[in-house]
Amino acid sequence: VPAAASYFESFALERADDAVLRLQYAFPIGRVLLQPGLLGILHMGKDSRLEDTGDASLVHYQPLERREIDGSEGLTLNLTADARYKINETWMLEASYGSPLITRSVRPDGLTRSMVLNLGVRVMF
Repeated sequence: VPAAASYFESFALERADDAVLRLQYAFPIGRVLLQPGLLGILHMGKDSRLEDTGDASLVHYQPLERREIDGSEGLTLNLTADARYKINETWMLEASYGSPLITRSVRPDGLTRSMVLNLGVRVMF
Protein backbone atom coordinates (compact mmCIF):
# COMPACT_ATOMS: atom_id res chain seq x y z
CA VAL A 1 0.00 0.00 0.00
CA PRO A 2 2.86 2.55 0.47
CA ALA A 3 3.27 2.99 -3.31
CA ALA A 4 -0.45 3.69 -3.69
CA ALA A 5 -0.19 6.53 -1.17
CA SER A 6 1.93 8.55 -3.64
CA TYR A 7 -0.66 8.47 -6.48
CA PHE A 8 -2.35 11.70 -7.54
CA GLU A 9 -5.89 12.08 -6.23
CA SER A 10 -7.85 12.68 -9.41
CA PHE A 11 -11.28 11.29 -8.49
CA ALA A 12 -13.91 13.62 -10.01
CA LEU A 13 -11.17 16.12 -10.90
CA GLU A 14 -12.28 19.28 -12.69
CA ARG A 15 -9.35 20.98 -14.43
CA ALA A 16 -9.13 24.72 -14.96
CA ASP A 17 -8.41 26.11 -18.43
CA ASP A 18 -4.92 26.42 -19.92
CA ALA A 19 -3.41 29.17 -22.08
CA VAL A 20 -0.50 27.99 -24.25
CA LEU A 21 2.28 29.98 -25.94
CA ARG A 22 5.04 28.39 -28.05
CA LEU A 23 8.18 30.25 -29.11
CA GLN A 24 10.31 28.37 -31.62
CA TYR A 25 12.95 29.25 -34.19
CA ALA A 26 14.09 27.17 -37.17
CA PHE A 27 17.77 26.71 -38.06
CA PRO A 28 18.12 25.00 -41.47
CA ILE A 29 21.50 23.31 -41.92
CA GLY A 30 21.60 21.45 -45.24
CA ARG A 31 19.22 18.49 -44.97
CA VAL A 32 18.75 19.06 -41.23
CA LEU A 33 16.25 21.43 -39.62
CA LEU A 34 16.78 22.21 -35.91
CA GLN A 35 14.04 24.00 -33.94
CA PRO A 36 14.79 24.87 -30.31
CA GLY A 37 12.01 26.53 -28.39
CA LEU A 38 10.02 27.22 -25.25
CA LEU A 39 6.48 26.05 -24.50
CA GLY A 40 4.64 27.98 -21.80
CA ILE A 41 1.44 26.58 -20.32
CA LEU A 42 -0.45 28.87 -17.93
CA HIS A 43 -3.00 26.93 -15.86
CA MET A 44 -5.47 29.78 -15.38
CA GLY A 45 -7.18 28.70 -12.16
CA LYS A 46 -7.32 26.17 -9.39
CA ASP A 47 -8.41 22.63 -10.16
CA SER A 48 -11.05 21.10 -7.89
CA ARG A 49 -12.05 17.60 -6.82
CA LEU A 50 -14.60 15.84 -4.66
CA GLU A 51 -13.30 15.18 -1.14
CA ASP A 52 -14.72 13.49 1.93
CA THR A 53 -16.07 16.06 4.40
CA GLY A 54 -16.01 13.65 7.31
CA ASP A 55 -19.63 14.60 8.16
CA ALA A 56 -21.58 11.36 8.49
CA SER A 57 -24.26 12.35 11.01
CA LEU A 58 -27.64 10.65 10.72
CA VAL A 59 -29.49 13.94 10.24
CA HIS A 60 -27.22 15.53 7.66
CA TYR A 61 -25.16 13.21 5.45
CA GLN A 62 -22.99 14.80 2.77
CA PRO A 63 -19.89 12.66 2.44
CA LEU A 64 -18.37 14.48 -0.58
CA GLU A 65 -17.74 18.16 -1.18
CA ARG A 66 -16.04 19.92 -4.11
CA ARG A 67 -12.88 21.65 -2.94
CA GLU A 68 -10.29 23.73 -4.77
CA ILE A 69 -6.72 22.44 -4.85
CA ASP A 70 -4.22 25.06 -3.67
CA GLY A 71 -1.09 25.32 -5.82
CA SER A 72 -2.69 23.76 -8.91
CA GLU A 73 -2.76 27.10 -10.78
CA GLY A 74 0.25 28.74 -12.38
CA LEU A 75 2.96 28.39 -15.00
CA THR A 76 4.70 25.40 -16.52
CA LEU A 77 7.59 26.28 -18.84
CA ASN A 78 9.08 23.57 -21.05
CA LEU A 79 12.29 23.55 -23.05
CA THR A 80 11.61 21.97 -26.45
CA ALA A 81 13.72 20.88 -29.40
CA ASP A 82 12.68 19.41 -32.74
CA ALA A 83 15.01 17.97 -35.36
CA ARG A 84 14.19 16.81 -38.88
CA TYR A 85 16.46 15.09 -41.38
CA LYS A 86 15.28 15.05 -44.99
CA ILE A 87 16.37 11.78 -46.59
CA ASN A 88 14.77 12.63 -49.94
CA GLU A 89 11.60 14.25 -51.30
CA THR A 90 9.46 11.45 -49.81
CA TRP A 91 11.12 10.40 -46.53
CA MET A 92 12.05 12.39 -43.43
CA LEU A 93 13.30 11.33 -39.97
CA GLU A 94 12.01 13.36 -37.01
CA ALA A 95 12.82 13.70 -33.31
CA SER A 96 11.07 15.84 -30.72
CA TYR A 97 12.18 16.51 -27.12
CA GLY A 98 10.61 18.36 -24.21
CA SER A 99 11.55 18.86 -20.56
CA PRO A 100 10.12 21.18 -17.87
CA LEU A 101 12.13 24.14 -16.59
CA ILE A 102 9.35 25.46 -14.32
CA THR A 103 6.42 23.41 -12.96
CA ARG A 104 3.33 24.09 -10.87
CA SER A 105 3.70 23.11 -7.21
CA VAL A 106 0.67 20.77 -7.36
CA ARG A 107 -0.34 18.75 -10.44
CA PRO A 108 -3.39 16.65 -9.51
CA ASP A 109 -3.95 15.57 -13.14
CA GLY A 110 -0.79 13.45 -13.01
CA LEU A 111 0.59 14.95 -16.23
CA THR A 112 4.11 15.47 -14.89
CA ARG A 113 7.02 14.14 -16.93
CA SER A 114 10.72 14.75 -16.43
CA MET A 115 11.29 14.33 -20.17
CA VAL A 116 9.38 13.43 -23.33
CA LEU A 117 11.14 12.10 -26.44
CA ASN A 118 9.38 11.17 -29.68
CA LEU A 119 10.97 9.63 -32.75
CA GLY A 120 9.23 9.34 -36.09
CA VAL A 121 9.37 8.79 -39.81
CA ARG A 122 7.43 11.07 -42.14
CA VAL A 123 6.31 9.89 -45.56
CA MET A 124 5.15 12.64 -47.93
CA PHE A 125 3.04 11.76 -50.95
